[in-house]
Amino acid sequence: MLVFLGCQFFFWFPYYLGFYWLDILTTFQIVNAMTVFWLLISSISLFFFPSVLYGGLAKSDIKTNNVKHKAQLTNVEEKKLKELMHIIEASIEKNKLFLKAGYGLPEFSKDIGIPVYQISKSITHHFGMGFIDFINQKRIHYCVQKLDSGDWKNFTIEAIAQECGFNNRNSFTNAFKKFKGVLPSEYKAGHNSLPPAT
Repeated sequence: MLVFLGCQFFFWFPYYLGFYWLDILTTFQIVNAMTVFWLLISSISLFFFPSVLYGGLAKSDIKTNNVKHKAQLTNVEEKKLKELMHIIEASIEKNKLFLKAGYGLPEFSKDIGIPVYQISKSITHHFGMGFIDFINQKRIHYCVQKLDSGDWKNFTIEAIAQECGFNNRNSFTNAFKKFKGVLPSEYKAGHNSLPPAT
């Protein structure tokens, strides 16, 4: 970033030379040429290296900072996050809140009386995912249990998605594929083709 900003000096350098020994027309042409050249270099640089705008942190640096931040949690903070996670898990499982369609973090925060940022921090710390993925993982786990038990043997994919709390088939299919590695139709077909247990 410092190099990028430092190069701005050369953008105006010919203009300053005009004060001493260059005529106005030559100065004007050099400044215009430098402007075009610098804008071209800047555009290409920002296109291929957009991180320059944000201080130049590479992904590896961000990961390293996250690991350091995680390691810096004190025992008290770690214990508090663990207690919060226990409350979150108990509340969400006991009341099957994950089955509500369109259920989000603000609603969950209101239901259990814990601030949004604390819920988010606890889930991210323990599972490395956001609230939506956390909820979707619970939904898919519930779905798999129902499919494995044969309770939803005759349900369509749309009906299963609705029963699990998804708004539509696409979001259900994407979440299922993400957490199980197969499409729900493939998983269901595999169970339907199995012979009945004796």
